[in-house]
Amino acid sequence: MNDLQPEINQNKTILTQQPEINTSLARIMKILRRLGLIISLLFSLYIVRLEVIVLVGFISNNLGIVFFIVALEKYVKVFSVLAAISLIINAFNFRIGRFARLRIIEKYLVIFNVIIAISWLIPAGLLWKSEQEYQKQQAIKQGVTLGEYKTSVKRTEQALVLLDEARRSGDSKICAEHQNLFVEKEINCFLEVAVESGNADICRTALGANPLQRDSCLQLVAKRKNDAGLCEDITTAYYRRRCMEKLTTGPTPKTVEKCREEKEVFNWNGEQFLGCVMRVAAEAGDATICKEYEENFRELKKAKQCGTPGIPIDDPFRFCDMGCYERVAVKTKDGQVCLQLSTDHPERDSCFQAAATLSLDTKLCDEITSNSYRTFCVENVERIISNQAK
Repeated sequence: MNDLQPEINQNKTILTQQPEINTSLARIMKILRRLGLIISLLFSLYIVRLEVIVLVGFISNNLGIVFFIVALEKYVKVFSVLAAISLIINAFNFRIGRFARLRIIEKYLVIFNVIIAISWLIPAGLLWKSEQEYQKQQAIKQGVTLGEYKTSVKRTEQALVLLDEARRSGDSKICAEHQNLFVEKEINCFLEVAVESGNADICRTALGANPLQRDSCLQLVAKRKNDAGLCEDITTAYYRRRCMEKLTTGPTPKTVEKCREEKEVFNWNGEQFLGCVMRVAAEAGDATICKEYEENFRELKKAKQCGTPGIPIDDPFRFCDMGCYERVAVKTKDGQVCLQLSTDHPERDSCFQAAATLSLDTKLCDEITSNSYRTFCVENVERIISNQAK
């Protein structure tokens, strides 16, 4: 199902992470698990010969072993209770006069149970404390109280259980009955059920009011069923094309038109759209695309104050250090692309520098207007050539 996730409105499956256990505690727990299992298996040979009160303590400890070996972190509370019961019951066997009447094997078993119960309560307590601290930190991070955080976690778990039930049964009524919960947790239950069951009618009826969600759903169901006919029902250009590419035509090259489609679907801002255009130009090695959107790139650089001293740059599309022409020059390894830029163009020098470095041609460095940048370009190319000759 991983390849069937929609491009928008993806379900956010919230996993409740457990706090990490330090290495020393993990090592101790590993040793205790192995030791407890081995000794308990050996003592199990004598169960039928034990007194009832000793047997109860033994069973409590063995139940504790099960939880300890399987998933202590998940059942820390259950385990702590079992360990405490074992400790209390076995401590009872130490009362005056009783311990002396026990057989040797029972004495050893009682002592073992007490030691193990105490030893297990220590890591259990540490885990419980770590869990509480983790929950407090998450509550602070989310700006809610500890009680509100715990309630949110419980509602998330409830939503995931209901979602799993709806997916397994293919019953979209569960989605409708608990729609408020799913909306709160940003889970698109209808889409999940439709894709899992391959039922396109759910997309049309339950998600019909939202064309983008409906078409995203239809695209995923079409892929799930390998039914290209469903692509014909999709009205959104982006999802229709994606559907056809996956089932009939195969992948097609990225184009500016595709960028426009994605801008509409994903509600991109101008910077995200231009980032897409830049990648199209670079992949195609087509500087004419850069020329078409040159003014847009200039305005964006100006708005982002690229090259202004003291201005921090946080730029996922790298507009502040590699422009459209430069990307095309790097892709094609052709310095002639840079000649299309005017001498005052902000990308010109960096474009020639990149092209010179890739082609190892110092002549391209001569086109750089900045003296210091030109010198750096020549020295850099010569250094690369020298290192390759060694």
